[in-house]
Amino acid sequence: MSEDIKESASERLRYEMGLKCELTKLFSFVYKKAVENDLIEHEFDHVFIGFTNQSPKPNNDEVKTYKWVEPEWLQSDIKSNPNSYTSWFKMALPKVLVHLKESV
Repeated sequence: MSEDIKESASERLRYEMGLKCELTKLFSFVYKKAVENDLIEHEFDHVFIGFTNQSPKPNNDEVKTYKWVEPEWLQSDIKSNPNSYTSWFKMALPKVLVHLKESV
C-alpha cells in the first residue's frame, strides 16, 4: 500500500469531517456505473477504517449532513431507499461490516 494513499485518506478525513485517527486500509475495488446525465463513473476506490472518540466537526463546504446509525438500520434503509446511497457505498458496505464483525 502506498503511504500516499493512506496520508491522503487521513487528510480528507480531517478536511471533510474534522476528525483525526489512525486509519487502516481494508480493501480497494473498481466500479463502473452509469449515473445521471448519461455519464459514467469509473473509479478505483480505497476503503479505510479508523476509530475515534472525537465528535465530527463537518466542513459545510464538503458535507451536507451526517448521522450515527446502527449497521442493521443502515442495511435496512439501503434496501428501503437505495437511491439515497451512492453505488460505491452500497458495494463497499458489506465488506466493511464483515471486517467489523470479525474484529469484535
